[in-house]
Amino acid sequence: MNIRELLNLKSTERSIQDQLFNQILVIILIVSVTNIILNLVIQYPFDANYKWIAMVFVTWLVNKYKDHSLWVRFACIFFIIVFLIPIGWYNSGAHSNNVIAYVFLCSVAVSFLFNGWQRLFFIFLLVTMMCGFITVEYLYPDFLHAHAPDLAFYDRIIQVPMSLLVVFLMLRQFSNTFYEKNILLNTLNAKLESMAYQDELTQVNNRAYIFEKYRHSIETDQHFVSLMVDLDNFKNVNDLYGHQMGDRLLREIGNLLKKHFKDDGHIARYGGDEFIIMLHLDLETVAQRLDHFISQFNLLEVVKKTGATLSGGYGVFEHDSLDEHLRDVDVALYKAKKSGKNKILHMNKLFNTHDYKI
Repeated sequence: MNIRELLNLKSTERSIQDQLFNQILVIILIVSVTNIILNLVIQYPFDANYKWIAMVFVTWLVNKYKDHSLWVRFACIFFIIVFLIPIGWYNSGAHSNNVIAYVFLCSVAVSFLFNGWQRLFFIFLLVTMMCGFITVEYLYPDFLHAHAPDLAFYDRIIQVPMSLLVVFLMLRQFSNTFYEKNILLNTLNAKLESMAYQDELTQVNNRAYIFEKYRHSIETDQHFVSLMVDLDNFKNVNDLYGHQMGDRLLREIGNLLKKHFKDDGHIARYGGDEFIIMLHLDLETVAQRLDHFISQFNLLEVVKKTGATLSGGYGVFEHDSLDEHLRDVDVALYKAKKSGKNKILHMNKLFNTHDYKI
C-alpha cells in the first residue's frame, strides 16, 4: 500500500462522531416509538406523546437527507435540548419529573458528538436549563401538570429503566466504535511505520531502518558483522534489458538476501543497486552463508538471462565508530570492484583482504 492509497483509506473512513450520531439516532427512534406505545397502553395523557412524535420526525428527517455534518448534528441536538426537553418537563408533572434522566442522556451524547466550544455550549445550556426547571418548580409549584399517583408511578417505572438502558446502549456503542477505530489506527500506524522503514521496490528495509539497528547494537554492545553487496555494471543491465528487468533483478536479490540472512540480522537497500546487511554472526558463519547465497544467486533465472554478477565487502565492528566501520567495509567493496569484480572481500582493520570466491 502506497501513501496515496493510505491517505484515501483514511479519508473514506467516517469519523467516530459520525458513526456515533447515526447510532444515537437509531436509539432515539427506538425509544420514541417504545414510549408512544407504552403511553398508549397505560393511558397516559396523549399530549405527552407530542415530544416523542417530534423525535421520530427529526430522526426521519436527518436520515432522509444523509447529511450528518457537524452543523446538522448541532442543529439536531439543539432542537432536542431547547424544544423537546422543556416540553417533556412540562408534561411530566411536578414532583415526579423524569426529565433529569434525559438531560443526563443529552449530556452523554454531547460529550460523544462534539468538541471544543460546541461541547461547552451544550453542557452550559443543559445545566442552565436544569437550574431553571428546578427554580420554576420551587417558585411556581402549580405551573406543572399534577398526574394521578398511579400514572406517575407507571411513567417512572417505564422511564427510569429505559433511561438506564439507553445510557448502556450509548456507552456500549461508543466503546465498540472506539475499539474498532483504535484497531484501525494501530493498523494504519503500522503501515506508516512500515512505509517509513521499507524500500518500496525491493520490500527490504531502507537506510533509516538499518542505521537505527546499528545504533541499538552499538549502544547495547552487541557483536555484528556488516556486509555490503553491489551489482556489477547494473547500468548495463538497465540499458540492455530495460528498467523492468533491472527492477526485477533488485527484487530477486532482496528476496534472496531475506531468505539467507533475515533470521540472523537486518537487511536494507543502501541505495541504488547496493544492499547492506548487519549480521549477529561470527566471520566463519558469514562466509558459509555467503557461499550458499552466491550459489543460489547464480541459479536465479534473471541472473542467467542478464549475466549479472555481485561484488561486496564485509567486516566486523571492532569498537571504532560506525562511520569508520562502514568506511572500511565500503573500501573492501571498492577493492573488490577494482580487482576484477565478481567477488566479495573481507577487510580487517589493517586493510588486509581475504577473497571469498563467487
